[in-house]
Amino acid sequence: MNKYRSRLEIIRDILTIAVEEGGTKKTRIMYGANLSYRLVTQYLDIVIKAGLLKYDGKSTYTITCRGKEFLELY
Repeated sequence: MNKYRSRLEIIRDILTIAVEEGGTKKTRIMYGANLSYRLVTQYLDIVIKAGLLKYDGKSTYTITCRGKEFLELY
């Protein structure tokens, strides 16, 4: 069994946490997805640029409709 997660699995974990919380902070995503601060920052940049999450400019990340579609297809 492979102990490493793929990029898509990590993105899925991040989006799943955002859906469950209805909007969450970076720290919650970091602990929930079991990522370091450096990695969570990189992945949040990726998912925001892809339009899967949106950032309110303060501290909350929420999932977009496109992010929900990604989770359904995954």
